[in-house]
Amino acid sequence: MTNGAHYRELGKFVIQFQELENSLVEFFSVIAGKDYAMEILPAETEYPRLVKAIDAEYAVSVDRLREPDRGEVKARFHKLMEECRAIGALRNRLIRSTYALLVRGADVGALVQDEAKLKCNGSSRRQAMGRDQALESFEPYFQRIAGVVAELESFRLQITDWKPSGTELSARSTRPS
Repeated sequence: MTNGAHYRELGKFVIQFQELENSLVEFFSVIAGKDYAMEILPAETEYPRLVKAIDAEYAVSVDRLREPDRGEVKARFHKLMEECRAIGALRNRLIRSTYALLVRGADVGALVQDEAKLKCNGSSRRQAMGRDQALESFEPYFQRIAGVVAELESFRLQITDWKPSGTELSARSTRPS
């Protein structure tokens, strides 16, 4: 993969990650309804906290709906949120890495990734570079994000079907239990 092609793929990954994040925010708004505090949470929250909040809010919402087999549904949703967290960690690793083009003589070699990590040495912190890794294709990452977005959409449709018309799902709603 050439240097320019890699950066295009990295940019495409970032855009797809943003689409995932937007899908999560939209999903959150379906659960939260008109609750003001819930509406501003996604804008004021870092990605890992957003995923954790959605996971918890979904579980509470499903409990309030008293749908059959809710334990299995909550477990599947929790697994999906774990995958969202893993994709967030992947994004951090890819974005915070350093990339270099290896050149041997007149031949252009491979593009490699140096993964940056913080190491503590006594009381000081310094950046340590991990070992060079040959870059892999981004295609599996794109498929992974697309699969998560599709699964999130199916959960959104399911909870929308379960939700009684004109009511909110949030535990903060005024709907009686």
